[in-house]
Amino acid sequence: MAKDANNKSKFDIEEYKKRVARYFGKDKKKEELFAHALDFADQLHHGVERQSGEPYITHPCAVAEIILKEFRLRDPHLLAASLLHDVVEDVPKITIRDIEQEFGQDVAEIVDGCTKLRYLGADKAALKDLTHSKFFLSAANKPEILVVKLADRLHNLRTLKYLPRHKRQRI
Repeated sequence: MAKDANNKSKFDIEEYKKRVARYFGKDKKKEELFAHALDFADQLHHGVERQSGEPYITHPCAVAEIILKEFRLRDPHLLAASLLHDVVEDVPKITIRDIEQEFGQDVAEIVDGCTKLRYLGADKAALKDLTHSKFFLSAANKPEILVVKLADRLHNLRTLKYLPRHKRQRI
């Protein structure tokens, strides 16, 4: 992670693409799907930062790398979904239908399974329960959802030091 002139963290997305491309070998279709999802996520999260000050795109990239390196899974749809797992939740103009049109049903189902429910005015506790129910029911049909969510939680736990103490304790 390099710093720019303003001493802000700068993520080299092209270097990341090259680093990940070697996991796909000579399969250009897999590499292209991954690169397309990465560019899509990067564009949607552009200008957003994590609590650490790093560009937000570093989080979905870390999630994908956990799946690649630590879980040793190479499925391009799973990896594309890992890059996109937060976009529907974080970018109001993007829907699951948009993900499906851009990346196909398989990726959209994984992203949908990882996406929290949103209801305006709903009781927070009830909404949390509904979201958990949705997650487990979706994962029963599509276990890849568990893989993305586990890698997501693992990365979030590894970066807890950047959160205020009360949030670290809650998590």
